Amino acid sequence: MRKKLQSLLMLTVVLFAATAANAQSFILDENQATVTGTWPNGSSQTSVAFGGDYIHDNLQQDGSYVEWSLTGQVDSDKCYEISAIWNANGAGTRATNVKYEIDHDGGTAESIQNQNINTNAFNVLSTSGGDSVFQNPTAVRVYTGDTPSSEKYIIADAIQVREEACEGGTTGPLPVSFGPANGSDMWTSLAAQKSLFVPHEDDCESSSEAFVEIASSGLGFCVEKSYRSAAAWEQARDICLQEDKRLPEIGEIKYICKLKASLGVTINTAYEWSSNYSLTIDTTNFGAGVAVPVFNAEKSCQSASYRLVAWNSTYPEDTASFRCIR
Repeated sequence: MRKKLQSLLMLTVVLFAATAANAQSFILDENQATVTGTWPNGSSQTSVAFGGDYIHDNLQQDGSYVEWSLTGQVDSDKCYEISAIWNANGAGTRATNVKYEIDHDGGTAESIQNQNINTNAFNVLSTSGGDSVFQNPTAVRVYTGDTPSSEKYIIADAIQVREEACEGGTTGPLPVSFGPANGSDMWTSLAAQKSLFVPHEDDCESSSEAFVEIASSGLGFCVEKSYRSAAAWEQARDICLQEDKRLPEIGEIKYICKLKASLGVTINTAYEWSSNYSLTIDTTNFGAGVAVPVFNAEKSCQSASYRLVAWNSTYPEDTASFRCIR
């Protein structure tokens, strides 16, 4: 009866993977991988192994590996979460520091797993820094150990690949992965979907934009050299987004101001809108309101304040000049 239930469970997983193919979710078993070294078939836990079989490192400790290739099976501009399944017989005979590697657009990520726990289920391969979603993963590997370890087997069974929203900091036209922060809204979400918070190489229009490099990395953003006529904050944001740009944040506009001579940028001595996020403020004289930081060059690039988005009928909304960046 137990074997029948386990078989039904495995069949359910396979059917789920097949029906989710359009959403880029699929499973690769160990027989779809490339093996270096000698990884014999396991025998003690086949009843709970995915597909009824698995292989192990045979205590080789020689650094050989099993590799699943994902080339041609994922979209290069999308991100994916990788999981692995293994089994254990409850006797503590599995290795506790199994190394998995994931090749992806950002390099190679390493995930260390304890195969004595979380058995018979797919476990997300996350790094020590908590990264678990990778853009365009091309290969997944599990290694034997590189030091002798008596009776500590390493299992290679199956991996699961599932499309997920990309996390912040990746490149390309990616979906939003962060939740609503203080002051965020649909406009900031759209800006993130357009990758307007992602540094890029210099593709600025030299006649109207300047390239601002970040940390000598060759990456940065483009800023308009001239400020635009005054507008209400939400109008300024909308205008920028219509051109696939956004407003600069306060730290960005301050940095731009300090480099204005070399960049050829003109900063308004009146205030410019300098944030895509509104903040609720409170004063004893006027009650609560909604404001946005503004910036000017009046005091050697160190002058900032706020302007009102909404307050009351006595103090209506403000307008300010602005510029767009991308």
